[in-house]
Amino acid sequence: MGWIARRRRRRDARAAQELAAFQSLAAVNGAAIIAVDSVYQVGRRGSKARVRANGLPFQRDAWFWWTRVRPGTLAAVYMSEGWGSHTGREDVLYIGTRSAPGVLAVLDGRTCARAARHASTSGLPVAATPVLNQPPQPLSAGRIARRTILITVLTCMAPLSLFYCVGRSEELRSDKDLDSAFASTCSYSAGTSKAHALTDSGPRPIYLIENTTIQRASTSIRDQLATDSADTQTWRPSRVSAVQLIVCVSGLGDGDFVKKITCQPNGTGQNTRQLDLRNGKYRIAVHEARTGRQIASTDIDGESFPLDALNDDTTRLCGTNPATVDPYRRGVVLSALSAAQIHQLVDVFVTGPKP
Repeated sequence: MGWIARRRRRRDARAAQELAAFQSLAAVNGAAIIAVDSVYQVGRRGSKARVRANGLPFQRDAWFWWTRVRPGTLAAVYMSEGWGSHTGREDVLYIGTRSAPGVLAVLDGRTCARAARHASTSGLPVAATPVLNQPPQPLSAGRIARRTILITVLTCMAPLSLFYCVGRSEELRSDKDLDSAFASTCSYSAGTSKAHALTDSGPRPIYLIENTTIQRASTSIRDQLATDSADTQTWRPSRVSAVQLIVCVSGLGDGDFVKKITCQPNGTGQNTRQLDLRNGKYRIAVHEARTGRQIASTDIDGESFPLDALNDDTTRLCGTNPATVDPYRRGVVLSALSAAQIHQLVDVFVTGPKP
């Protein structure tokens, strides 16, 4: 029972550090912190939720532009107040704008609850951040004992599986595992001790996390990076312990207007529609995976339009399902970052001197 309690305390302490980093990030960037209690509508352009803001206990309606939020999370946001046509009230919170999302970072409810438990058991003052409606209670001695018995029973029932797992402490991680391990790096520059320290010489394995609304008709940017390079393990690492660098790609909204395309009816019931081609604006940030330290950051316009949309022959573009190239029905097609652009910006950190 003792090792379970110690493990829980270490986990709660890490959660408290993540919460402190989250609050610091919001304060530095002038963002407000809100608690998402429930989500009651999700649409193509965003989501509606009931939230609590500014440390107040009562709930308010909020609209998150271009973002799908989850109940039980904390979010650092840029918000304004306005009229809500669905509620008939003037105090609805609008997160972001029509042209760009307004969520700076998100902290999941489990981490926030663990941080609150750490504060209550360590005697530290509890932060003024809005807390969850029903934070989990500290484990009692009886619950810890029951969990210990359950673990023992499962171990005895599956000796072969246990032997297999112990022998593979360095098992391969899927993309989902890597995304989960490094999500906080892109959100608020938090590292993970499981990652590899920076080596003095390259190549240094790098993992890409993309947080944009761009719909790609071809392969993902991760696959393109691995395909363009002879060293797949550097550009598509499969283990958390191998990753040294994280490159975060986030969308900043619409860029400059490029051209207008008119799609004529094709006899299949499709109406005439017009699409504005615009340069998508993106931010690329490179972080050290172990510490979360930001090494470099730059804003750039994407150069790759889907389905060769810049050419005069737009048959493929107009014949594609509108939801593929224009998922939010805005009549706008944004360019995406190409693998070549990412290589140009981050190769120096992968193969060059230690950053």
